[in-house]
Amino acid sequence: LYPGEALPDYGALIPDPPPIAALPFIRTKAQLGFAGGALAGGLAAGGMLLTLSLLHIAPESMELSRNAPVFLTIGFYAGLLLERGTTAAFPESADRGRAAAVTPMAAVALHSFMDGIIYAVTFAGR
Repeated sequence: LYPGEALPDYGALIPDPPPIAALPFIRTKAQLGFAGGALAGGLAAGGMLLTLSLLHIAPESMELSRNAPVFLTIGFYAGLLLERGTTAAFPESADRGRAAAVTPMAAVALHSFMDGIIYAVTFAGR
């Protein structure tokens, strides 16, 4: 390529992508709606976390401690209690999304609080 020489048109060699209708598994945000897209992403992430915890982390924890089943059961029922508690605090109404929003916020807050306690105990002697 010399100065002033035109670049070749490589765009003609690249085919046009197929239309969205030709790919039935792909949905646009307009087709799903915002909530549908968020729900699909949330379900995929939740499924991945559940699979990882059941197939990898739970068996490893049971090898390391004989109390692991007790802690797994307590954690399961604590999550169930948290979800039922927020549903009871925000009963069925037109604004059903509030209970769905408060549950993960409360779970993250509780998790972070427990992490803070662990960090404080760990680094208190330093």
